[in-house]
Amino acid sequence: MKIAEDSPPVLTALDRPNSYIGRSVPRPNLARLTQGRGQYVSDVVLPRMAHAAFVRSPHAHARIVAIDKTAAEKAPGVIAVVTGAEFAKVMTPWVGVRSSRRRARRPRTPANWSRSPTRNCRQ
Repeated sequence: MKIAEDSPPVLTALDRPNSYIGRSVPRPNLARLTQGRGQYVSDVVLPRMAHAAFVRSPHAHARIVAIDKTAAEKAPGVIAVVTGAEFAKVMTPWVGVRSSRRRARRPRTPANWSRSPTRNCRQ
């Protein structure tokens, strides 16, 4: 009497029905894009739409003493030129810290290693 194995046949990555390895990927919008008929975000024009541009200092950690914005204000199509100091008057900076944390955690030092609630590194 011969007993057949019940295990399914082993499939490689190329044998799987959903695998695109080694195969061309179907792209339904390819004809439209290659004919130049694609629409991108930069192509969208809405009424009263304006663009914003941010100019950063080319010098890392430099102290900005003054900003001369007269030339930028005279450029055609410019609606407003706003500096960081002007922004700071009307908005607060975003801080990426959870608001649920009520107090700052103590820095980990050898003196408080044994009091760590999460794990005890020194035993």
